[in-house]
Amino acid sequence: MGTSWSEARRHLKSSREARLIDGPLHFALLSAAALLVVASPWRIAPALAAEFALFGACHACSVAVSVQPRVPLFRRVLFVAAAALLSLSTARCGLYGIQVAAKLNPTAAPLVVLVAMAVLGALAYATLIRLALDYPMPSGSPALIAAACAIVTIAAYSVCRHYRVFGGAWLAIPWWFAFSLSLRVQEHRREGRRR
Repeated sequence: MGTSWSEARRHLKSSREARLIDGPLHFALLSAAALLVVASPWRIAPALAAEFALFGACHACSVAVSVQPRVPLFRRVLFVAAAALLSLSTARCGLYGIQVAAKLNPTAAPLVVLVAMAVLGALAYATLIRLALDYPMPSGSPALIAAACAIVTIAAYSVCRHYRVFGGAWLAIPWWFAFSLSLRVQEHRREGRRR
């Protein structure tokens, strides 16, 4: 005798609610990726959008490897590819937006566009994680994650301008950690409500 449709849906819902990211593994992988990016002798400076695609793939790999219980390999690979494409698209839109907005206000335009792209990227990425990895995310979580990413982007941009250090890594890496830390905080809050 087979299982009923409602039992199958209940099982799927309980498996989604149980899905977590292995924090120590995720942050170890993320730290290793950050060190490799910062210490790497190669740069793709002319293709900044391509560099951001690589950054998106690095973060997505750390999420895909550390999500528990495991999702099928083909879904994790598709998730990483979609995250790279999302990161590339966000960077391209941001670069175009900075060029257009700089004509209106050259001093404030880069920061405003970068923050907008950080927020939009965080919202889209959170949605991608929820859909591609069946990761349970409460309704307010993407907004809180996006706010954390915006704050970190403002801080990273300020530091970059002050020390005259520019490059995608100095914006992407703090964004990685803000996104992941916010995701973990939301996860702990969700676990606390369950108890």
